[in-house]
Amino acid sequence: MAVTLDNYFVPGWRDATYTCAACEWQGSARQMPMELHEDEAQFDCPQCENPILLVVHPTLARYRRPPPTGIPRRSSRWRSRPPRRARTDALHDAPAR
Repeated sequence: MAVTLDNYFVPGWRDATYTCAACEWQGSARQMPMELHEDEAQFDCPQCENPILLVVHPTLARYRRPPPTGIPRRSSRWRSRPPRRARTDALHDAPAR
């Protein structure tokens, strides 16, 4: 039976070691072929193609929620930047060299 990971933002899931229930192959998600589906990504055993890991894609509502303690929010760094329009307008207003 495949392991289901409901929280995509948990650190280290790509490098964790998983074991195939059918053939006992062991490896990380980076070593497995991936199938993308609408709501999840399925990682299969490279030897017997048995599903090992299902990673549920985050919804927009889940993405907007604050992250669990200890997990940095990647999009927060963009909030301090001025809107793109303001930056490009400043470039056009700069004196020519």
